Amino acid sequence: MACTADSCAAGTCVHQGDDVQCDDGNPCTADLCDKAGCKHNNQDGACDDGDGCTVGSGCKDGTCVTGSAARCDDENTCTQDACEEGGCVHTPLTGTCSDGDPCTEGDYCAQGQCLAGKDKDCEDGFVCTNDRCEGGECEHPGGSPQVPVCKSASSVFMPSPCPGEPGQLRTCSAGTTCVDGVCVGADTSGSGDGQGSLGSLGDGSGTTTTKSQAPANPSGCSAGAPLGFGSAAAAALTVAVLWLRRRRADRIPTGVQSWGR
Repeated sequence: MACTADSCAAGTCVHQGDDVQCDDGNPCTADLCDKAGCKHNNQDGACDDGDGCTVGSGCKDGTCVTGSAARCDDENTCTQDACEEGGCVHTPLTGTCSDGDPCTEGDYCAQGQCLAGKDKDCEDGFVCTNDRCEGGECEHPGGSPQVPVCKSASSVFMPSPCPGEPGQLRTCSAGTTCVDGVCVGADTSGSGDGQGSLGSLGDGSGTTTTKSQAPANPSGCSAGAPLGFGSAAAAALTVAVLWLRRRRADRIPTGVQSWGR
């Protein structure tokens, strides 16, 4: 037989079956030699499909079936992950990312790592407050708490919490209206703060001075969320307040300034 190891012992020929001679190189068959010759019986189990970028390959009907693609995701947004020539490759990327700190802005990728950008600007423009960022929100402890008031349908005056320091006059963003000291409504400017931009400083008497750069929103309010009012309530108040202002404006002589409207 072709698969026997033949020898002579004490003048007698010996034909020993040799399974090694029946090895077909297929990990999904059990190879053996019997009187009829080599047999290759299918077997189950794991196998190597020869591709280092796959995992979980297994035997089925005598054939090694390819498993799933190897997982090379390193959960790093600053790398592009791939499997090449049997191994994982992590190519560094550029662009924006998040370093997990809500009090930093402009985080960026460099050499495969996410680096922190600049600290969030929480400067409110008042010297006596301690401006800081906590959990992504600006806080301004210190000084005397002050309540912003509407100076017109499109402007808000924020009294200074610091004694002897002028307050801030802000212009509402496009599409918003001042109600109870807060700009509310749809913000179409893209700024998203609902409070508009700082236009000038003053004490509310009408005497103002220009400031070139606006500090962060002093009230910390956002569009549609004015000082404890929900956006629906604020929208309803807007209509009522504007109607009352028109009625009052009809009774104010020309040239007389009323900051309380």
